[in-house]
Amino acid sequence: MRNFSYTALTPLKVGGVVVKQGEQVVLEEATGAGLVDDGLLEQASDEAVEVQESAPSRVVSKPAAQAAGEKKAKERPMDVTPANLAGLPGAQGISQVASTEHDVALVDAALVDLTLRGEDRSEYPPADVAAADVALARVEAAIGDADATIEGYLRMRGYALPLDPVPPIVTTWARAITRYFLHKHLLSTEAKDPIVRDYQDALKFLKLVAAGQFSLGAGDVIAPTGTGSPQVCAPARVFTPDTLADFTGS
Repeated sequence: MRNFSYTALTPLKVGGVVVKQGEQVVLEEATGAGLVDDGLLEQASDEAVEVQESAPSRVVSKPAAQAAGEKKAKERPMDVTPANLAGLPGAQGISQVASTEHDVALVDAALVDLTLRGEDRSEYPPADVAAADVALARVEAAIGDADATIEGYLRMRGYALPLDPVPPIVTTWARAITRYFLHKHLLSTEAKDPIVRDYQDALKFLKLVAAGQFSLGAGDVIAPTGTGSPQVCAPARVFTPDTLADFTGS
């Protein structure tokens, strides 16, 4: 029987081995295929894995954080992930805006935090975990929409995508746009709301980038198209030699 490597989509116990979400486990093909069908695992590779010991399963020495980092590098072009959104705006805020939109209880903030960070949720009831997964899906969708918005402006300027490395200012814009997309109840005209303000500021600078009037920072590979001379906008002069003549007597 051949063995393959699988990634756990949720914490589970297989053949006496406890596997955390995001970790990989090597299983016999028949066992792994059944768990894939149940939505608990996904096959990590099409190549068979050599297993020396006779145990039916073993955890591959690949930390969940490493797997999450690889996934982020591949799928998060603007360097914003659910895990760093757990820090800001935080799980409490995410639970309030990413839970089911109808009149139901909010997902527990602690569970949302574990879900965003990809950590063990085995102590929570399956129904609560499922609700947290729905919230995570909304967060993932908002991140994807924010990435697509930014990429549209960058393509207008001719940047090669994905950016590597991602300038910090672009990540800041992506975070601001993601937060706005999560707050569907806010109107874009509510300029006094900090979430709306940050969103509008991000779009303003992205439009300047697209027009070649703003740089992404020291490592920007495309220079702005301006002459380098500062442009000053000021109201018309109130005091001129003519208007001062009455005071100076000249």
